[in-house]
Amino acid sequence: MPVIQPEYAPIALFVYNRVDHTQQTVDHLRKNFLATQSDLFVFCDGARSQDTDTVAAVRKYIYSISGFKSITIIERDINVGLAASIVEGVSDVVNQYGSVIVLEDDLVTSPHFLTYMNTCLGKYENFPEVFSIAGWSPPTLTKVESEYSIAFLPRNCSWGWATWKDRWNTVDWDVSDYDEFKHSPLRQKEFNRGGVDLSNMLKAQMNGEINSWAIVFCYSQFTQNKRTVFPLRSYVENIGCDGSGVHCDVEISQQPIESHERELVLPEAVYEDESALALFAAFYRPAPFIIRAINKLARTVIGKNIIRYETTPS
Repeated sequence: MPVIQPEYAPIALFVYNRVDHTQQTVDHLRKNFLATQSDLFVFCDGARSQDTDTVAAVRKYIYSISGFKSITIIERDINVGLAASIVEGVSDVVNQYGSVIVLEDDLVTSPHFLTYMNTCLGKYENFPEVFSIAGWSPPTLTKVESEYSIAFLPRNCSWGWATWKDRWNTVDWDVSDYDEFKHSPLRQKEFNRGGVDLSNMLKAQMNGEINSWAIVFCYSQFTQNKRTVFPLRSYVENIGCDGSGVHCDVEISQQPIESHERELVLPEAVYEDESALALFAAFYRPAPFIIRAINKLARTVIGKNIIRYETTPS
């Protein structure tokens, strides 16, 4: 099948059973300046038995969506889970169109999100060392002193992102070299430059304790020594860290999506800024044990953390 190359990258939106979150995601996306010029693909995973009614509510809502160049809805009859749904859905779209912008149903975006994504996709398409584009960024990156609007970092982002067909199709979903990696402390240390949690997350994935497409995508980026473009001012906010989602059940510190600059200043060469990396990696360091223990107790009693831990680079 020949690749269709539209002026703007298509959007793949993955939804399931949270109609309120989905409505917020779509409402913000529809307010983007390029929404009416963008094709939207909505992927609906099949319902588990306990989710039949909530999934039906989401499916009823998505047929009311308007405001995009085109809208295609893909409904599954069986539940395959988020990871398989994303891998298969992204593959379908990116192989047809050459690039794709990906959102899940708990991400609200700045009106400039699609402009930023399409600008970066166009700018770095012919830079093979760039693996993907991130829309979300941690609050620590606001402290980066740079003439540019972005930083190149050794970790991917699953909260609003984009990539190209030729990068996506290099991912080794089986992680065929994992036996070698797990016996190499040096390789694990190198992987953890993007955050101390990465090697442990990959271990959990390979042991069947989690089911994450994102950590495998991240590991493939690492093995190829490539980078993800991160904005210093976030274009995405995750509203799913409220206990409603599968992978995010506690509040995290985030940037407000209104805080970024409107004019993008992008570097002409791919390079790694050590100060940006230090600030980025600091976000993924766990809080001290006493803070984590107090917050865990607070979430049990009152449903939320009571101490916010602000990370700083070492």
